[in-house]
This record gives sequence, structure tokens and C-alpha cells, in this order.
Amino acid sequence: MRKEFSFFELYDRFIDANIKGKRLQPNGKHISAGTITNYRYTRKVLKDFSEKKRLELRIRPIRKLNIRELNVEKNYWKKFYKRFTDYLYLDCGHFDNYVGQTIKNIKVFFNYLNKELVFEVGEFHKTFYVRKEDIAIFPLMPVS
Repeated sequence: MRKEFSFFELYDRFIDANIKGKRLQPNGKHISAGTITNYRYTRKVLKDFSEKKRLELRIRPIRKLNIRELNVEKNYWKKFYKRFTDYLYLDCGHFDNYVGQTIKNIKVFFNYLNKELVFEVGEFHKTFYVRKEDIAIFPLMPVS
């Protein structure tokens, strides 16, 4: 069995890097407090999912994995995505924009692991589809 890391320990490190300004936007600005709050909510939802579905979330660096082990990882994250989005839609009753934002935050976390920590966790997260729906805006007139 190859080395595994706790998903939540690494996610906490990600949040901490945002808070301390170690991780910046591409334009060099600090990550906003609102974005960090979104990352915290994503962590909470992931923790609730992990506990309710009894699924231990883990990260495995892919650097020294053989083909069979790479396929296991690919399937692990494919199943995670399906189970997690089903949980958000069916168990929690969330809608596309919320689910999409949550998945986007997870993708940002994986990019952080790959690019900033050079952790090499693979590109499996790139198959996560970020759902989005356009919400019609209806201006209301005051009643006189």
C-alpha cells in the first residue's frame, strides 16, 4: 500500500495558506475573506459527507504509482464525485449553483496541491464537472 495523506489535514493547510497570504490570486492580490469562508463551508460539507457516508477521504501522491494503482485512484475520485454530488443534490437538497461552487472549490484545492505544494495528486479532479444555472432576474417595481 502506498503512502496516503488525510484529505482534511491537507485541506486545512490549504485554508491556512489562504488566510496567511501564502496563496495569492494570479494578479498578486490576497484571497478575499469571502472566498476563504466559501472554502471553510466546502470543508464542512465534505466532513459531513465523509461522516454520513462513512467514506474516509484521502490523498495519494501519484508519482510512484503503477498503472493498476493509477486506475484505482482514477476510479476512487470518479466514485467520490458521483457520491458527493448525489449527496449534495439528494440528501441535502442543494441546487446546481451551490453544487458547482463546491466542486469548483475542490478543484482549486487540487490545483493548489499539484502546483503550489508540488504534491502530484494527478489530474483526476479535472473530470469534475462544475454545474451552473443561469438564474433569471426579475426587477420588481415598488407598489404605490
